[in-house]
Amino acid sequence: MSFVLIVEDHAFVRNQLIRDVTRLVPGTTTDSCGTLAEALTKLTHSAITHVVLDLGLPDSVGLDALSRVKQAAPGVRVAVLSGNTDGKTIDDALALGADEFIEKGTSMQLIDEMLRMFVTSY
Repeated sequence: MSFVLIVEDHAFVRNQLIRDVTRLVPGTTTDSCGTLAEALTKLTHSAITHVVLDLGLPDSVGLDALSRVKQAAPGVRVAVLSGNTDGKTIDDALALGADEFIEKGTSMQLIDEMLRMFVTSY
């Protein structure tokens, strides 16, 4: 079973993502936090299998968050969540080890489908 960590600094978005993941993939365990520092602590003390990672966290800059998550937990699957969807950011995120890139500005239906596919992948 999947254990998903949602890392998003905006509480409303974070709570919506938790609701979406638990609705889309019943039985999934979730945890959440709003900073990279909290995420890194959680990654070293639990059996997290998947991370949904916002790139706009208050204690990191851009793709630094992804690099640090992958360094702390190399086997964890990571979906980057960002409103910055220029081709270079997407390519760089995938090159750094992101398994998925989810655009914040896309439709909820598409975000839901991408989350479902991501959480059920190993």
